Amino acid sequence: MDRQQLYYYLYRDANTSNDELVQVVVNEIKHFVFDAEGIVLSPQGYSGIPVVGQTALNCREDDLWKILDVLFRVSHKVDGLVFRIATANIALNPFYIEAVKNDVIPRWANSPEDFATNVFGYAGVLHVISPEIRAKYPGVSDVEIIRIANRETRNILITESVKQILDAKSARDFGMQRTSVNLPQNVAYIAKQRPDLLSAAIREFSNFGPQESKKHERVLEQSDCVMVHILLNDTDWKSVTAFADIESPCDIVSHRTALAMIAFDEKYAKIENGLDTPSSNIFRDVPDVFEREKLESTQAALYGTPHSLAHRYQMAKALTTSKHHAECRKLFVDDGSSSHEQNDSVCSGDDESYKVTYARKQVFKKKRGELGKKRTLAQVALKNNAPELPEEEHERPQPTNSGQLRNFERAVNGDDVYHESSDGDSLGEDEEMDLFVTKPKKVVLNGMQAKLATCKKHIEKKPPSEDEAGFDVADLLRAAPPLAKTDDFEDFDDI
Repeated sequence: MDRQQLYYYLYRDANTSNDELVQVVVNEIKHFVFDAEGIVLSPQGYSGIPVVGQTALNCREDDLWKILDVLFRVSHKVDGLVFRIATANIALNPFYIEAVKNDVIPRWANSPEDFATNVFGYAGVLHVISPEIRAKYPGVSDVEIIRIANRETRNILITESVKQILDAKSARDFGMQRTSVNLPQNVAYIAKQRPDLLSAAIREFSNFGPQESKKHERVLEQSDCVMVHILLNDTDWKSVTAFADIESPCDIVSHRTALAMIAFDEKYAKIENGLDTPSSNIFRDVPDVFEREKLESTQAALYGTPHSLAHRYQMAKALTTSKHHAECRKLFVDDGSSSHEQNDSVCSGDDESYKVTYARKQVFKKKRGELGKKRTLAQVALKNNAPELPEEEHERPQPTNSGQLRNFERAVNGDDVYHESSDGDSLGEDEEMDLFVTKPKKVVLNGMQAKLATCKKHIEKKPPSEDEAGFDVADLLRAAPPLAKTDDFEDFDDI
C-alpha cells in the first residue's frame, strides 16, 4: 500500500451488477474536472470482491473531498452498497482526522487502527462496528454486519463531523466556477458540454506566445459567436483571470477562453486519428450520440485508460450537429440579435422537423393560443372630437329633521358655520356631512348685526345698577351666536 495514496473499496451485493455501479459513478463525475487523474477504479469486481479505487493524497483538496462525496452519493443511490477508505498512514485518513478534530472517537477505540478499520459507509451514512456488535454476529463479515445491523452500527456523530466539511465544499461546487462566455459557434457546444476538453484547451493556451495569440484574435474577430454557460475548475479559473484588475472579469474570461478553444481546434482537428473504440453497452439507452460518447470517454478515464485528446476532440466535433448548435442559441445570441435569418441559418436543411420544432419554442416567435383573443385598444378621444356630455345639476343637500338637536348644540356653542375637518385637524370621528349644512354668510352676518343693535338699545334703556360689579363693553361687541327661531323647535317636544 502506497503511503501517498487514498484507497477506497466498494462492496456491492448480488442484486447490483458492475455495470450499474459504474454507470452511477460516471453520472456523478461527468461534469467535474479533476486536476490530476481523479477517481480510478479497477475494471473487475463482483459480489463479495470490492471494486478498488485509489487517488493521490497530495491532490487538490477539493478533488479529494469530491471523491468522498461521490462515495456517499453512490452508497445512497445503489442499494446494498458498502464502502470504506484506507490509507497506509492512519493519521492521514480523512475520517480519522475529522473525528479527532470534533472529539467523536469512540471510547473502545484504543488506537487509530481500531477506529479506521471499523468505519464503513452505507446508505449515505457512516457506520461503526463496535466490539459488542461484532460479538453478536460471530463468523459474519464486517460488510454483512453493516447490512444486517445497520440500525445498531449507524453513528450520527462521526457522520456529521465529516458531512459538515462536505456541505461546505459542496456549497461552492468543490471549486468549480460557472460563468457565461462568448465563443465561436463551431466550438461553443463542445466547451459547454465537455468541461474536460475545455480544461485541456485552457491549460495548453497558457503556454502560447504573443504572436500565436494575435493570429487567433484575428480568427476570433471573423467568427460568429454565441454566449453559453461553461464550467471551470479552480485552477483553470485562476489561469483565465490572471492579471485581471476588475472584480468580475467575465469579459477577460470570455476572450481568453475563446482564444484557447480556437487554438485547441486548430491543433487537434488536423491530427490524423485512426483509433476505433468499440461502443459500450452500459450507456446504450442514451439517445444523444454526443452525450453517449462523452459518458464512454468518462468511463475510460475512470478505468485508468483515458482516450487521447485528439480522439476525444475529433469525436466530439464530428458528433456535434445542427441541433446542438441551435441549443446554444436558445437563450443567448451574440450582440442581442434575434433575427429570423440568424436563427434559420442555425439548423441545416436536412433536419426540417427539428427546425420547425425549435422555431416554435423561440421567445421571439410567440403565437396566440386558441383560448386567448387579440386585444385592441380603444381610440383616444381628443378635445376636438370628444362628445359633449350633458352637465348634471347638483342639488344642494337639504337638512333633515334627525340633525336638529345637533344643529342646536353647535349653534349654542357658536359654531354656526360648519367646516369639514381636514386630515390634520380631524378628531377621528366619522362625521356625516348631511347633518351640518353650511348656512350662507350673508344670513349669518345679518343675524349678528340685528343682535348687536338689540343689545345697544337695551343698554341705552337700562342703566347699570349698583349691585352689578360692571361689565366690559368689548364683550358686547364680540360676535354673538344668532338666536334660534321657533321654527327650529317644532319637533323638539318629540325628543
